[in-house]
Amino acid sequence: MIVEICISNEIATWMPELEAQGMEVITYPCLERCEDCLLRPYAFANGRWVERETAQELLTELLQLQETEDAPFADEPW
Repeated sequence: MIVEICISNEIATWMPELEAQGMEVITYPCLERCEDCLLRPYAFANGRWVERETAQELLTELLQLQETEDAPFADEPW
């Protein structure tokens, strides 16, 4: 999963953990979402906006998204 983050956002402190979980982390000096950046941790996960109240909650959400997206046939109806 590709995770894009603003280096100024709180989630940037968790970058080593994201990478250790097999995520490709791309950092930017600014994602031009400064108001959001000041309010809460956020990231773009495979192009989708994801935000939570704390960086730990965001990390948990990103890990869950990664599991879902890495599951075989996750998008296939049965």
